[in-house]
Amino acid sequence: MNTPAARLRAAREHAGYRSAAQFAREIDTPEVTYRAYENGTRTIQLDAARAFAGKLDVSWTWILTGEDAPYFAAPRPGLAEPPIVAISRQGGKLNALEMTQAPVTVPASSEMPRDLPVLGTAAGSKSGAFQLDNVIIDYVRRPPGLIGAADVYAIYVVGDSMEPMIAPGELRFVHPHRPIHAGDVVVLQARNGEDEPISAYIKKLVRRSEDKVVLRQLNPDTLLEFDARAVVAIHKVLTMNDLFGV
Repeated sequence: MNTPAARLRAAREHAGYRSAAQFAREIDTPEVTYRAYENGTRTIQLDAARAFAGKLDVSWTWILTGEDAPYFAAPRPGLAEPPIVAISRQGGKLNALEMTQAPVTVPASSEMPRDLPVLGTAAGSKSGAFQLDNVIIDYVRRPPGLIGAADVYAIYVVGDSMEPMIAPGELRFVHPHRPIHAGDVVVLQARNGEDEPISAYIKKLVRRSEDKVVLRQLNPDTLLEFDARAVVAIHKVLTMNDLFGV
């Protein structure tokens, strides 16, 4: 999947559209035009990539550049396409062993209900704060590890205060009931004053006590301290392992 055309075809097939013709009808595009995108004879422009991505539940950046790969296309850490050469040490000597990647069953889109709410966000300040609304702006598919989980929500990240770990516009899943530990990425909601609106922050948790909560943002690298009495809620931002129940 090293070309936009190949990635588009992979996304279409994984989404359950058995043919290019079927998907072309779904997006109300002439079949010959869409086939040209998949064949690589027609360049996929930004607007087209966004339209395809919206229907196929993938990132348009992945279609165009290969970055931000969806779970079904991302290689497992440390593994490449099989066969894979690994090194083992036996009797003080290095011996190359051929390994093959075990088959992994990836759930189809139809097995993941599109019922997980995305809450609205709006940038609030240069310190990385944003406003988190209780208004549902969209629904996305529920990853396997969240099937049946209550009160989980997703947000689109605003601002660049957590780059390069989290880029602006990325979707993140948040669980209000998961245990939280130092080092976790969290969404903290705090009131800056008695009559002030609640601001939200997506940062790394450094430590918390009865009196204080300390977060770290990455861009620029800064510690943010909050009076524990002003903190309304702290919710865990889920990792890839959390999303797949590992």
